[in-house]
Amino acid sequence: PAQREERELAENDGIEFLELLAPRTFDGTTLSCDVMTLGDYDASGRRAVSATGERQELDFDLVVSAVGARVDTTGFVANGLALDARGFCELTEQLETSLPGVYVAGDCKAGPQTVVRAMADAKLIACDILAKLEQSPDFQTFEPQACREELLLKKGVLIATDALSQDPTDASPQTDASRCLSCNSLCEVCVDVCPNRANVAITTNTAFAQSSQILHLDRLCNECGNCAVFCPTAGKPYLDKPTLFATPEDFENSSNQGFLPLDDGHYRLRLTDDLIVEKAMDDPELPTLWRALGGVVTSTYDYLLT
Repeated sequence: PAQREERELAENDGIEFLELLAPRTFDGTTLSCDVMTLGDYDASGRRAVSATGERQELDFDLVVSAVGARVDTTGFVANGLALDARGFCELTEQLETSLPGVYVAGDCKAGPQTVVRAMADAKLIACDILAKLEQSPDFQTFEPQACREELLLKKGVLIATDALSQDPTDASPQTDASRCLSCNSLCEVCVDVCPNRANVAITTNTAFAQSSQILHLDRLCNECGNCAVFCPTAGKPYLDKPTLFATPEDFENSSNQGFLPLDDGHYRLRLTDDLIVEKAMDDPELPTLWRALGGVVTSTYDYLLT
């Protein structure tokens, strides 16, 4: 997705956007396209696209194809690996296939993913292989020592280009590491980039691994997707984060896990996709994390409830 400013900058540079053209063939000079038209809205709110039967030909000296990617699963079939309904391999929790000793990671696991997720898959697989060899993994985990206040200040610091060596092999680890914002300890990018302030950071207690948690305010969100674009973990905060609802209608029209204040002091909570309960926030039957989150909202951030 592009912001309006980005599109305007591109147009100022002479870039043309030709919409509703579907490429068919390119012979090295001429790109032949089907002229498309928008149809009715489907259940997801998107408009279907269909061909009009017309063609348009465009002259180019270079065409860069960027129309998406998918996994070639022919190797799975050729080697007799058990597949699921989507055509991907059936895997154990350690990502091992039906053929012992053969693992699947990254995009091949379930479709296009991020590089970080592929690295996590590889680490999980390596640990399983080592366990079978009765060896212990020697992976090291680095825990940053900076406190929250230091990390918040660091987000506003830019490293000048001349502060880093021009020779990558010459750069000191300390200088290079100083560029890291430690988003595993403090991220809040979805708070920074939300134009409607629909994502807010609240300080919780020791029930959570991180004291700073994100609460999504449904009434302020227009689902622009900006937080999903900038999320470093490829998440979708406007859909994934615990959500505070303002009205029963908003609650019913959403599938987000979250809670709605009721008139009697209780709350309607969607704990999972198919589990909705009405309870007080201190009800011991509620999961610990929901009690902790709801408790701090009602006691410290009660202005969000009105």
